[in-house]
Amino acid sequence: MPVESKQNMKLLQRCFLNVEDVEIEVCINNGKHFVRHHTYWSITWGNKNPDPLHDCVIDNLKIMANNRLSTIRWAGYDFQFERIAFEDGMEVETVLLPLKMFEDFICFQAKNYRGEPPDNERTQLGCWLENRSLAELLM
Repeated sequence: MPVESKQNMKLLQRCFLNVEDVEIEVCINNGKHFVRHHTYWSITWGNKNPDPLHDCVIDNLKIMANNRLSTIRWAGYDFQFERIAFEDGMEVETVLLPLKMFEDFICFQAKNYRGEPPDNERTQLGCWLENRSLAELLM
């Protein structure tokens, strides 16, 4: 994975939302909202720092977008690692997921791996997302 130079690095703002006791880091770049793949992985699998190669991050995201979701909206999306920086000086290498894609992923996971009552972060957040959007909290 090539590392971008500092001059090519994206500078993003970020905020943290707490929904149903689930923490979600939302990144903002030019008015567009993203969620880092680390947040998705943590909510879905309980692993905050997946290994890009061992956990097949790109391949697993492609499988979700192309084969698991009922919509074709995200089919063919180009997932890539990129180096980003935040206003507080933190720099990370991550895959940025559009906010709506993140919501679609979580809803799929919650629908297919739901416990009764919602017994984990993905089902708690997925239930909340059934009739709402995280974008509402960002306005």
